[in-house]
Parts: sequence; C-alpha cells; structure tokens
Amino acid sequence: MRMQSICLAILILGLCVAPSKAADHDLVWGPPKAGARIGVERLGWTGTRNGVVMFYVARTTNYMKDLVLPANACQRFDYSLRWTNSQLVEPAQFGKRFGASLDTSMPRWKRISNELKDLGDEPQQVAFFAIDESFAIREAGDYELEIRPRLLREIGEKARTTLSPFGGSDTMQLEPVIYDPIKLRLQLHRNAPPK
Repeated sequence: MRMQSICLAILILGLCVAPSKAADHDLVWGPPKAGARIGVERLGWTGTRNGVVMFYVARTTNYMKDLVLPANACQRFDYSLRWTNSQLVEPAQFGKRFGASLDTSMPRWKRISNELKDLGDEPQQVAFFAIDESFAIREAGDYELEIRPRLLREIGEKARTTLSPFGGSDTMQLEPVIYDPIKLRLQLHRNAPPK
C-alpha cells in the first residue's frame, strides 16, 4: 500500500511540472472572473479506488488582472462532499487541511513564482487532491462534490519593504478572489468501513 502511495505521488508530481494536455470536454468549468476561469476534472488513477480531482486555470482575456496562486496549495480551494441524501461527508484527517485560511501577504519572490500572467492558451494544472485520502467513503453510491476555488490578486502598493535581522524583504499585499462553486456528480466506491 505504501509503495502504491509513493508511485501515485511521483506520478502526480510529474503532472505538476508538465503542461496540461486536458481537453475542454473532460473539464467542468466555472464562470470566468478577473480574467480567468477555473476547471476541475476527476481522473481515475491506478492505486486509488476513487481517483483524483485536478484543478486547472485558463485565461479568458489577454490580461489576467494581477492574479496569483496562493503559495500553499491547501489554500487554493475549499470543498465539501455530500451523499445523495444531502448528508455532508466529514473530511478525513488529510482532507481537513484543504480550505485553509488564505494568507494575503507574500514575499515578492514568491509572488513572482506564483503569478498567472504568462498563462498560455492551454489550461494549466494548479492543484489536485486524491478523493480516498481526503474523504472516508463509508457507502458506495452517488455523491456531489462542491469545490470553491480561490486565487489572490495584487492590491494597492506593489510592495512594502520590511526589515529583519537578515536584511529587507519586499512583501506583497493581496486580496482574495473567490470563484463561484463548481459541482461534480461522482459515483464513488467505499474506501472505509461502515460506522
């Protein structure tokens, strides 16, 4: 089991570096906002019962309006999973880290590496999570996954210099850009014993 988890992590990390080849028909897109739109898709991977959910961002204009990815991938979205009877499925311990409070300040060097200004015509993968690691599915059946994507946008002054014992650093102030929820209907397999 540990070897399967390691192989899955290596496979997914490889996808994080490579540009996306996802076709629009495989993705469920949310409405555009601030020059970008967010899409999600569920992919079935060997070694997982219920697959992984991938997040993509695509530009809708030639100018992305100073959009930046949150530096911590756990802050890039919040989510909830409901069973067909609208009962909320409690996230597993690993899954509780997603939806973390957005950090709205970021060093300039980190902002530069997370900005979305050079997005091409192809959607770019920006986050993912494994369903089995995030939720304990106690009964097989139909579920609805609601994902609330989040980005950041530069505001006001471009940088504020703060002094530290090791020299100065430029800190960027950012504001949240909260996208409309995206819903996926999923057929999931049990991955945990019944209560």
